[in-house]
Amino acid sequence: MNVPETRLPKTTWRYTAEPIMLLFVDGRALIFGSIWFLYPAWWTFAISGTGVLVFSILGWFRITPAIALRIMRVWWFGPIRPHIPAYRQRDAIR
Repeated sequence: MNVPETRLPKTTWRYTAEPIMLLFVDGRALIFGSIWFLYPAWWTFAISGTGVLVFSILGWFRITPAIALRIMRVWWFGPIRPHIPAYRQRDAIR
């Protein structure tokens, strides 16, 4: 069947919201690997390994680093954010 090219479905933007993965490691975790690559020492290897491990565990649970920082902020400061005026707070977080 000869279908014009303009009628074929294009899936260019289909998976753009998915995080970039290299095997089972989130792409953002590889920033820690680059630290060890730029300065090879045992202590940077330990930092890199810990960072990759933490980001891999977060990626396993489908938690991005931004969401993890928000979770840590709520655990640390609580769900009420007093630095935001009451009239600007969302109703869902009161």
